[in-house]
Amino acid sequence: MATQRFQAGGGAWSASSRITAQDGTAVLVTNTTTQDVYWAITEDDAAPAFAVHHGHPVAALASQSFELLDGERLWLAASGTEATLTLTTGAA
Repeated sequence: MATQRFQAGGGAWSASSRITAQDGTAVLVTNTTTQDVYWAITEDDAAPAFAVHHGHPVAALASQSFELLDGERLWLAASGTEATLTLTTGAA
């Protein structure tokens, strides 16, 4: 498992706030901020076709875990300004 600080863009899906899974990847998103953050998964580099607040929420000061399949893209965005999250990834 690798843990890193991760910058989630504010208010919009951004390629700079995206990771691509290699093989099966277990993910733990820890939101240490006081605002909600959102995540979405796509199969290619195209940003999600919906507004950030329609993504899967991770509440302020909460965590959420899930798995990505090989090649899937995880997009992270904050509801307001940019947010620094803790992102832990490893083999699924």
